[in-house]
Amino acid sequence: MRGNQVPSRTLSRMHKGVFTMSTATLHGQMAAPGYASGPAHCYTFPDLLEDPGELPEDASTLAECGRLEAGLAEAEQILMQHYRDLYAAERDEEAEIFLALAALVQDRSFVRLAEGLITDTGITAEHAAIIAADHEADLLEELPDEQLRLRGGDMRELGRLVMRVLRGETNPWQGLTHPAIIVAPDLGPSELMSLPREHVLGIALAAGGIHSHVAILARSLGIPMLVGLGDTLLEHVQPDMPLALDGTTGQLLLNPSAAEQAAMHERNAQAVAREAALRNDIALPTVTSDGHVIRLMANVANAQEAQRAQEWGAAGVGLLRSELLCAEASFWPTEAQQLALYQAVSAALPDQPITIRTFDIGGDKRFDFMRYLNAPALTQPTRRNKKGKTVAPAPPAGPNLRISEANPALGWRGLRLALSHPELVLLPQLRAILRLGAGADVRILLPMVTNLAELQQARALLEQAQQELASANLPHARQVQLGIMIEVPAAALNSASLAPHADFFAIGTNDLTQYTLACDRNNSHVAALYQPFDPALLRLIEMACSSVHPYGRSVSLCGDLSSDPRATALLIGLGVDTLSCTPAALPHVRAAIRATNYQQARALARHALNAPSAQAVLALLAP
Repeated sequence: MRGNQVPSRTLSRMHKGVFTMSTATLHGQMAAPGYASGPAHCYTFPDLLEDPGELPEDASTLAECGRLEAGLAEAEQILMQHYRDLYAAERDEEAEIFLALAALVQDRSFVRLAEGLITDTGITAEHAAIIAADHEADLLEELPDEQLRLRGGDMRELGRLVMRVLRGETNPWQGLTHPAIIVAPDLGPSELMSLPREHVLGIALAAGGIHSHVAILARSLGIPMLVGLGDTLLEHVQPDMPLALDGTTGQLLLNPSAAEQAAMHERNAQAVAREAALRNDIALPTVTSDGHVIRLMANVANAQEAQRAQEWGAAGVGLLRSELLCAEASFWPTEAQQLALYQAVSAALPDQPITIRTFDIGGDKRFDFMRYLNAPALTQPTRRNKKGKTVAPAPPAGPNLRISEANPALGWRGLRLALSHPELVLLPQLRAILRLGAGADVRILLPMVTNLAELQQARALLEQAQQELASANLPHARQVQLGIMIEVPAAALNSASLAPHADFFAIGTNDLTQYTLACDRNNSHVAALYQPFDPALLRLIEMACSSVHPYGRSVSLCGDLSSDPRATALLIGLGVDTLSCTPAALPHVRAAIRATNYQQARALARHALNAPSAQAVLALLAP
């Protein structure tokens, strides 16, 4: 059910034209797991229509620009204090969020627009900050890349923070005096961090995303949170209305009955018990009940996630999303910078193998550092000085995140982009990975491979990188495995011809699903078509496994499907050797592997391959 729909439970119209709900259930997305029940605390954003924010006729716009500058400076101090607090608590990943937010205060386009609004239209500094932030957020939210779109919410919160600072309202939660479930249109990181934790039972947001900064913080703080509940949440939830939040199913119950609350408490108790049992099993081998060994690894994007993977017993990193390590970089990451980031991940999983996917950028994945791709300086390639350090090209004048493509998902991304700029993109990264390999077990994974020629070009560049490191007398791996992602249907169909030239294979079901079924997984109009259990996709997985196994090549699966325990037995039956999933999914997938009988899984796969639809496959998997 869509987040902005009211389900069949009843709505009643009360007097004075105010809607209340006798009982209702809203459906959203789980951003942070857990259960909560309690009264609603409704948090609203400033309403600019109530106060037009016009300066008095005799007011100085120059002085108002000075107020804006002071407000921005104080907002930056608040954000940096959150950074210092989290850094001191050794929560580096969360701390970095506030470092990135503080950098937004210096965003010249935002500041210039706010100053221009003050001088040209005669509005107050707080109104200028809100309007300018919303404008910049609108631009970000038009971009195809989800990570950049989510920054729009951060920019909007910056505007609200500056407004509160200028109004002397730095604490937005003064009215929160008892434990409650926070109900809001959205929240930003600083708004969440300023919440009095003793009064926060859970959070329910009308908008927001599961990968947003505030979602990351909520998960870190252990606050159950639902997002995407829609405008119905804001229209019908009243202050102090009883609520029950189920972070497992994504449901928010309004005015729940005693029986519903009791059932939720029981599910919570069961979840706690299951979690405790899973923690006791992290040292158990990942082997089926009849002795078939499956390797269980983790997908990570930074050292903190690698540490969590280690805590949950991962047998290494099956997919390091290297581009996300550099997501906040303003300049193209150098070889030395990349090496330091990879070393931090490796240190979190000592003596365990690490598979590093080269930059999967372009298409719908846009990052600030990509402005170098359009820089005139690229006519002068990177070079190494006498000390063996990389000398990068001069930075371009400004960002260019909008590389225009009619069909970005089918265009310039992944290995295609890297091969078009090897001196900037691929060679420095290959050298950094090879240098990591001097003291770690490392493998290289190429994204978006379509044909053999691309793989051969990449292998030639790998050999070139090894020669350059040898010439510079820098320690590096002499032999390293080079694998490819199967994300394009052509790669699956041609996997037998690719097998002699690749050392291993990894199936990325997220892209493979959307390319096979011709549906953008981020497009709500065709979301129903995005079915990773579709038999067509399962046939491609089985084809890839059966084609490369005769060459002694292993196959891992590292898309979202690998983190779904419902799929575990089916994937094993299709021939997958390694499952690489999110750190949070590791204990659940481990339990699913150990509960699987390999021979029965093979039979299950045969039935699934002949099923007429994804729904029929799911019916086969139902307990």
